[in-house]
Amino acid sequence: MGRRRARPPRAHRAGLPQPVLHLRAQHQPRRQLDHQHARGAGGLRRAGRARHPHRPRPPGGGQGAGVRRLRPGDAGPPGALGVRRLRELVRRRRADHHQLAGPGGGVPRPPGASGLGRAGGRVVSTAYPPEPWDLTGTGLISLWRVPVDAVPTLPAGARALTLRGQALATTMLVRYDERGAMAYRELLAGVLVRHGRGVALSITDIWVDSEASMAGGRALWGVPKQLAAFDPDPGGAATGSAHAETGPVGDGPVATGHLLARRGPAVRLPFPLRARIVQTRDARTLASPIRAGGRLRLARAEWSFDAAGPLAWLRAGRMVVSVQAEEFAMRFGA
Repeated sequence: MGRRRARPPRAHRAGLPQPVLHLRAQHQPRRQLDHQHARGAGGLRRAGRARHPHRPRPPGGGQGAGVRRLRPGDAGPPGALGVRRLRELVRRRRADHHQLAGPGGGVPRPPGASGLGRAGGRVVSTAYPPEPWDLTGTGLISLWRVPVDAVPTLPAGARALTLRGQALATTMLVRYDERGAMAYRELLAGVLVRHGRGVALSITDIWVDSEASMAGGRALWGVPKQLAAFDPDPGGAATGSAHAETGPVGDGPVATGHLLARRGPAVRLPFPLRARIVQTRDARTLASPIRAGGRLRLARAEWSFDAAGPLAWLRAGRMVVSVQAEEFAMRFGA
């Protein structure tokens, strides 16, 4: 018998086709894939097709458009590669960053404001967050009855709310802390008014120790904020004295408020209080919403107002009740 011929491999004998796709291993550094839009590693390569040597990325599109990919050969001293890359990115993003303070940007500014102001000989920033402002802190709040003829000028369409022939006013010393959008101290006086079909608060006098808060309050809601220096009571409480830096003032502080005693337990409000403030902005009456919640406690307080200062009109009034607002949260604006 003759020698038997060797059989071909089983795959060829069965007539099976050769594989047409080869999987490429992933995470192959410094290698471009065949697909013109592929980035990084991983992909498919057809059998018999030559690999394209470092095909360049198509122009346009993507956040990195216009920024040339740097190669190790471009690097100078150690660390220069990252610095050069950073400079190219900063150059592209600088215009978008400046839009935050421009018209329609995320940080509006009052007309004519450049973002920098000067107070007490020092350069300060007047940039402020957009509304609404979410603020937290503590405060001393007192309700007053004052003669109607002593009430300051109110916005058009608003009239003082009266009780037994006298207007109702309020004074507040507040310390907003860092948990909110801004942290600053505030002294305000306002009058409860009827506006439209509801009751609102019109802030007639207000002082803060934050230039940004002053600029934002005026531009967003027409709140006539002025700057003041505060001398807080020991312990970091909201009470103390406020000395105005601008406006008519006498020999002493504009106002001083002290918490003398707390009465009873603190009661948490079961739901947020919703109200409005009515102010004059650009010669028009503007109503803005406010919402507040937290714990209230009855208190005994003592106030004094400079006889020659802007709050002298409250000296003719009588305090009705005072409360201490503990751990309150307030949203100002819409």
